Amino acid sequence: MRTVGSATPIEINNKDDDNEEKYALTVAALALAATSVSTQARNFDLPSGCEYGRVKSYDFKSEDVKGAVESGYNIYNDPQTYPDPSNPDQTDYNQEEYANFFESLINLFNSFDYLRVEVPKHVVQDEVFRAKGNLFDRYANVHFNNSEFGYVGKDKSNLDANSYLNMKFSRTYGYGLVWINRAGGMCSAEGVWVQKKPRIVSGNATHSSGKVQANIEYLIDKYSTAAKDTSVNARLIIHVRDDLYGQTASASVNLSALKGIKTISVTPANPGINSVSVTLSDGKYTDGMSLGYVRVPGTPKPPCPRCQPL
Repeated sequence: MRTVGSATPIEINNKDDDNEEKYALTVAALALAATSVSTQARNFDLPSGCEYGRVKSYDFKSEDVKGAVESGYNIYNDPQTYPDPSNPDQTDYNQEEYANFFESLINLFNSFDYLRVEVPKHVVQDEVFRAKGNLFDRYANVHFNNSEFGYVGKDKSNLDANSYLNMKFSRTYGYGLVWINRAGGMCSAEGVWVQKKPRIVSGNATHSSGKVQANIEYLIDKYSTAAKDTSVNARLIIHVRDDLYGQTASASVNLSALKGIKTISVTPANPGINSVSVTLSDGKYTDGMSLGYVRVPGTPKPPCPRCQPL
């Protein structure tokens, strides 16, 4: 068995000339790809034996990460989107780079070491998030990478033996991978779910039997925390505020479906004119909408004997 750089080890039968010829061609292709990547200061090849930390029950097992990442960012369906859409000559090169990267994912195994990457489990597509490198020693350079852009940058660990770097996933939607490595060969990888934010599509508020009622159409992303983690519920919250004395009341309801129309109501703290708003949460990210004002029949009462209107 021979290993070329950090690529996947290739089995070689020295007695088989055909295999030797295939090996030579593979080495040449890898060398050409590595040269191109180096020119662009990018590296899509996950280091051999990189340790994959499966930190959530709904994360993929190590043997399934390759397919999950490939689905999250399928370069074969849109090969010219990265890195240079204006250069069609790079199409085959891009596919080869990603093919090598996906092959190298086979080397992942489920364990930890004292070099460990820590990332948010859910991030929003095309929004910046911070990755952390947790080390044993200080002032050590750590290289940060992800499955969409390859090498992103490096940071030197601080007095707390931690390093940080901002990154994002622009085209990935689904499962992505972030990994850090050091020159000595240590490497740590962790999966990230790339999602879209929850969205309140439309809503209106009315009065009914002394209560403020809102009808909300909503969308929760299929890769959100609420969608993936059975212990987390998506929630819809209604907030009302008495316009005269500023008293507030709220109520919430769990959502059992990722999309639909939901009715939610609350008894206001005071009758009269109340402002109404709603908040939608997917377990991590939120969306909000103001629904204007609703007049609730009755005479507003001050919350204390000497309280004055706002």
